[in-house]
Amino acid sequence: PTNVMRCRIYGADCSFTLRGRGGAEVPAYPPARYDGEKFVTAGGTVIDFEENGGDVFSLVTTDGLLIPMAQKAKARAPLPEAWKARLGKRYIVCDAGPRDLIINSRATGFVLKELDGVPGILMVTENDKAGLSPTGMSECAVAPLDDDRAGGFVRTPTYPGRDHLFPIFELRGGTEYCRCCSYTYRDAESLPVYAGGGFGPREKENRVYRIGARLDELPAVPAGRRLMAVSGDLVCVWDSLTSKTPFAPMDRGYLIFI
Repeated sequence: PTNVMRCRIYGADCSFTLRGRGGAEVPAYPPARYDGEKFVTAGGTVIDFEENGGDVFSLVTTDGLLIPMAQKAKARAPLPEAWKARLGKRYIVCDAGPRDLIINSRATGFVLKELDGVPGILMVTENDKAGLSPTGMSECAVAPLDDDRAGGFVRTPTYPGRDHLFPIFELRGGTEYCRCCSYTYRDAESLPVYAGGGFGPREKENRVYRIGARLDELPAVPAGRRLMAVSGDLVCVWDSLTSKTPFAPMDRGYLIFI
């Protein structure tokens, strides 16, 4: 994923950090120092910069292997009002399958954020399960194509389509949905509050609810069905498919009946 990497150069010193959940910064490489030609870490890793096609890339050479590391973010056209209205909103998956694995660890939901200090770039941000990644989240940079579609633009060398996302939004009966990551997501603000009850008949769209009060237990899960409990930060905290421990009470979050 195209996580946000910050490069800081002060005098002869250079450092790279990855943006983590909650604004934390995670070191990407040990600090490097300029030797008159390039930046070099204490372990011998070389960090350099190169321009190509109007974009600036940071490159890392370690053990003789040159690896493109990051592409410099450049300001784009200001966000249209339609996209500004989506900033900060939560979108949660609503067409998951009983055996889908990826949504257990990431992509359960996402939030749209504008990249700090760089107008016109949107980050599709997904919080990961604890321990899955050093940053605790996955992000992908996209730019609006029109009022309802956006596309990835990072030029990943030798693998141009890797981790690109193309979110497509639409209104259905007054509710906003988004097709992204091969799933359909629904605006979490539009969800009904869970008032008890179990599974209904199988439907194309999952029944998804907001937890509005303390929930101490879950309904029984029939054979071939699945129930997921998701935190307010859109991280799966209990899944009938994989969880080995009992459900822990929750007072906020979401339930997905699959």
